[in-house]
Amino acid sequence: MESGSDPPRQSLTKPEEVEQLYGILLSAIAFLQLIPFDSIGLAQLNQWWTGELLC
Repeated sequence: MESGSDPPRQSLTKPEEVEQLYGILLSAIAFLQLIPFDSIGLAQLNQWWTGELLC
């Protein structure tokens, strides 16, 4: 076992990682809003996604 190969993880999420993931999430939502929901049927997915975030 080589324990020195991987750095010890003090926390699961660092503030920098959270900000990066949040930025990616906002970019994804903004991109989805550019897509015509009616033709593709992502309206339900958008409602479910925002519902999951609010819960």
